[in-house]
Amino acid sequence: MKILCAVDGSEFSLWALECVGKLFRHSVRELVLLHAVDPRILRGGGGKRPKKDEPCTKDISQKLEAAGQKILTDCAHRMEMVLSQATT
Repeated sequence: MKILCAVDGSEFSLWALECVGKLFRHSVRELVLLHAVDPRILRGGGGKRPKKDEPCTKDISQKLEAAGQKILTDCAHRMEMVLSQATT
């Protein structure tokens, strides 16, 4: 079975990972973790939309990407632990 699990680092998404590990531990063959960021967040309070290549937009975009990568890495490690505990 292939499973797609969206994660955002919240307590609820971590619970979802634990449930996947507990409920489907014997049948999961592939687990895909997804973390998405809405690009509209870069617009801020609804003012003038910044251009994609503006330094402040690039900086925020890079920080969001790094934060998302950390969430994915942390969730992947957590899932490895959940699945390894399930098999022992």
